[in-house]
Amino acid sequence: MKSIQIVVVLWMFVGLQDLIAQDRLPAFDCPVHWHGQILQEPFRGGLNAPQFQEADLNNDGIQDLIIFDRAGDIILPYLRLPDGNSFRFEFARSYADYIPPYTSWGLFRDYDKDGISDLFTWSSNPAINGLRSFHGRYQNDTLHFDLNLVPGSSSDVILFPLQNGTKTQIYIAFDDIPAIDDIDNDGDMDILTFSPGGGYVEYYKNLSVQKGWGSDSLIYNLVESCWGKFYESGLGEWVDLSTNPSNCKNGLVGEDEPTASLRHAGSTLLTLDMDADGDKELLLGDISFSNINRLTNGGNINQAWMISQDTFFPKTDIPAYMPIFPACYRADVDHDGIRDLLIAPNSDSGSQDTANVWYYKNFGTENMPDFKLQEKEAFVDNMLDMGTGARPCFLDIDGDGLKDMLVGNTGFFTPGINLLPALIYFRNIGTATAPAFKVMDLDYQGMSAFGQNFVFGLAPASGDLDGDGDIDLVIGEFNGTLFFLENLAGPGNPVNFSAPLANYQGIGIGSFSAPQIIDVNNDGLMDLLVGEKIGNMNYFQNQGVPGTPVFVNDATQAPNSSVYGKIDMRKKGFLSGYSSPWMYITKEGKAMVIGSNSGEIRRYEVDVNNPNATFLVLDSLYTGYRDGFHTQPVLEDLDQDGLLEIIIGNLRGGLTAYQTPLETLSTPLQIPQSDQLRFWAAFDRSRAELLIASDLTVSEPLTYMVTDMLGRKLATGALKTTVRVNTAHWMSSVVFVTVWSGSMRRTEKVVIY
Repeated sequence: MKSIQIVVVLWMFVGLQDLIAQDRLPAFDCPVHWHGQILQEPFRGGLNAPQFQEADLNNDGIQDLIIFDRAGDIILPYLRLPDGNSFRFEFARSYADYIPPYTSWGLFRDYDKDGISDLFTWSSNPAINGLRSFHGRYQNDTLHFDLNLVPGSSSDVILFPLQNGTKTQIYIAFDDIPAIDDIDNDGDMDILTFSPGGGYVEYYKNLSVQKGWGSDSLIYNLVESCWGKFYESGLGEWVDLSTNPSNCKNGLVGEDEPTASLRHAGSTLLTLDMDADGDKELLLGDISFSNINRLTNGGNINQAWMISQDTFFPKTDIPAYMPIFPACYRADVDHDGIRDLLIAPNSDSGSQDTANVWYYKNFGTENMPDFKLQEKEAFVDNMLDMGTGARPCFLDIDGDGLKDMLVGNTGFFTPGINLLPALIYFRNIGTATAPAFKVMDLDYQGMSAFGQNFVFGLAPASGDLDGDGDIDLVIGEFNGTLFFLENLAGPGNPVNFSAPLANYQGIGIGSFSAPQIIDVNNDGLMDLLVGEKIGNMNYFQNQGVPGTPVFVNDATQAPNSSVYGKIDMRKKGFLSGYSSPWMYITKEGKAMVIGSNSGEIRRYEVDVNNPNATFLVLDSLYTGYRDGFHTQPVLEDLDQDGLLEIIIGNLRGGLTAYQTPLETLSTPLQIPQSDQLRFWAAFDRSRAELLIASDLTVSEPLTYMVTDMLGRKLATGALKTTVRVNTAHWMSSVVFVTVWSGSMRRTEKVVIY
């Protein structure tokens, strides 16, 4: 490599190296049944705008797969591993640590022909729409990358010379995907991209080989302003073709700069030889349409001329249909040594968010492919994917003692409607120590009906808000208000929610309310924490009495707070914060984890007595994880091991889950112990029941609660004379039975065996 042409620098800085070296939280997994199928990787996070590239990540001579989702700038690496006579893909999270973070797009190409993949990405310089490059190398058999800088400067943007002797960047719009390929078959990587004016494709030729430096340099000249001689107006699925190989469609001759009458809105380019004649055809996707247009090259490697088009490619099979901005990628999906075709949305919002990866197997050859559709959910079919956005919560819906899962989403993409919101209900069909979830209802409680009133972005939270011993639901939404679903079933019974009550107690906080139900100030009444789009945290203190929650709807009026903890989840480069709270109890008091628009999850210490204090940011357990934008975390001990799992919803409509070292703790009862309250509790092994009885007549009603040795609540309810509690799903252990009234409390131990 000639040093005067490319300067190589290590892209990883010290802080990131420290981040990679630190221990990571182990992933949490459990079976999830989705319409008769057990998902292989349910907590992988979903896919909305995925891109597919190949590179040998572990230096074993086999091309692996890198999925990048621009809806969150997520990198998902998969190793291709031997499996009998074939291969299989296995997710390998750690390899993402060594791929430079990028946005918009990334194309893995071996530009210097050393057998190691290099990387081209959209420019990270916010003032320049261009591209940068990274040189690949192996370190300990792991693919690493070094950033290429412009010689004599600190700029990483690839430049080309102008006629006046100055240099400028190769323009690539943020929404576009260029083609980086050897267009003229001379051994180095050239670039095709739409011009800033739009409509015409510019050809930037790499002069590395011509200058005698082989293929290892990136020296570009703009050699053609109308490659292929066509014009894309964006007014239809077609492009305007020239009838003369020497003339651009608008009549300008040769390499004169054409002028577009309309601004190019966004397109994706994939070049490939489809007729084995050595020149490149083009698969074109456009932001305005749902089809792929194949342009056939009737010219040659030195003068491209598109002579025909298939506006609904492939016409020999089922044409691709991807509402809003499709893009094409080549990868060997079936491990037969011939690259196939994948088509997915290139828009990170408002596009097809389920059944959005169409896989066309190549039944032909590399240079004369024959693509036929095999499936419409490639790679995403084994993930939990609830469309766009996800906020989980956990509660026992069916009364079997196991925590079920509800997931609210921003919405499912629906043509003509854009987004249709829903609550998705997953029943826990496992055990107390080994959860397993099965989808039961894709529109629980009929919440999608509210989408007709411009309601979406559902964010559910569960808790006994009205203090009657059963679990209620509060749901945030786009408009910043809350829905309340009161549980009328009573303690220990399957839920019986009342019809959703909109605009609960007039609470409104701007937009995208994300609530949690929790007793913040330890007064025995459930309060509300509500995150919102701007990124602050709102605290609404319950000013009612047990059984009758009362909230003042103005977050700025004490004892409420609209600046709870002085929290601001906005990050540099993001206008919104999308704070999503989860407060939990520690041995020292209370703490919070909060998700955000940027994907960062912060952990805060909480001062329950001073809501307007500046809360301390704790050393985060989650720094460095790439779970995507708009993260919404929840802590829950799903396997009853005494430690909390963190389950995180994201913009892609999926969930990720990790184990944490945080202990499960519950709020102790504040009522004093009393010997005057008489009851007895015994375990009936033959019936797998815990029997609780009292012969004391008191003026105040009695309530019982059963907890385990870690303080986790196993059962609760009203006690009149006798109650039987099903223990079939409980582990053999000592439990604590507490019975209390408004003025006295007593606890007894019982052995479950």
